[in-house]
Amino acid sequence: MRVAVWTLLLCLCGAPCAAGPWPRAEGGLFFALSAGAADVSLWAEYGLRKTRWIAADLRRDADGTVTGALIFNQALPLPGALADRAVAAFSTRSEVTRSPEGFYGSSTRITLSAGIGFSAPLSGWATAAAAYEYSEISEKLLSDWSLGLQLRPRFAALFQGEYERALLSPATRKLGATAVVHLRDNLRVTAGLWRNNAGTGELRLGSWLEF
Repeated sequence: MRVAVWTLLLCLCGAPCAAGPWPRAEGGLFFALSAGAADVSLWAEYGLRKTRWIAADLRRDADGTVTGALIFNQALPLPGALADRAVAAFSTRSEVTRSPEGFYGSSTRITLSAGIGFSAPLSGWATAAAAYEYSEISEKLLSDWSLGLQLRPRFAALFQGEYERALLSPATRKLGATAVVHLRDNLRVTAGLWRNNAGTGELRLGSWLEF
């Protein structure tokens, strides 16, 4: 399903909740590398079953903070004809962070996500996700959405939004637009621009390889 393939590109753009609700094919491998001014990240996925897959996320921030996470994903059943073009998933994320000073922290996140594909007036998809994250120092509510449009056989565009709020702290919001170029059957590259509610912009470049 082409919608499922393009949805995996969400993980290149730093979405806070999940890479997307479409399952990875059983036995399939996926690797993604992305970089911006604030971090460099590597994402990997492996399909366990038709409706279950795992992911690993490794990130290094500009200040030297290193974060590693393991994510378990389970697709949820949808009724009848809806399941032919839509999907929903539940995921859990366990994360460990090491600061430049050598201090460690951990957090746990649960996420519900959903997506739907469409073919008119353009081929594409839309997704939405909501998450709750708990750590020893804070709790967070997160959400994101995306709209993907396949404009040509080798070119697609992503439009995304992110929301994050730590309890008792101001919310942060980001909007982004990303161009996706299909180089080969299993290789794509991306270039995206992001802007947060503080007015700070960021250019993110990425690529992914699928087996």
